[in-house]
Amino acid sequence: MSPQGLSDGLPPLVERVSVEITNAASALDPSSGDWADWVVNAKQCQVCALLHQAEAEFTARLGGFVSTQAGQAAYSRSQGVCLHHLDMLRSAMPTDALREFLLREAARRFGELAEDLRAYALKREALRSGLATGDEEDAHWRALVHIVGDKRVCLP
Repeated sequence: MSPQGLSDGLPPLVERVSVEITNAASALDPSSGDWADWVVNAKQCQVCALLHQAEAEFTARLGGFVSTQAGQAAYSRSQGVCLHHLDMLRSAMPTDALREFLLREAARRFGELAEDLRAYALKREALRSGLATGDEEDAHWRALVHIVGDKRVCLP
């Protein structure tokens, strides 16, 4: 699909992800959130098992970093992680407050993505593509990466 087509079609999905994550944050139950079922999972592959182990080690280190005030501030300024890694990172957090922080940040980020997608589509339709910001121009790519991951950092 083109950036225009993705920007027209993705906002409802991105907003639903934001709502699901917000609901999971409110429940404070690490296993809640229908969105966790959306992540790709391969249980039979040994290569995937090794990748999962490496991801688990990294997310544990990231979880330790995000457990600090400086880490939370840095995480809030970052693009965050995809849903697959959000689920892993959430599981690595030692407290409900930290899990809620991660989920609220993810929900905020998905809300912003939906706004950027709509703004990009609107500006392109109105022939005002020169007014689109950098965030709006790549929102379609960031939304896909955050929902399904990126093959460079996450495999099934």
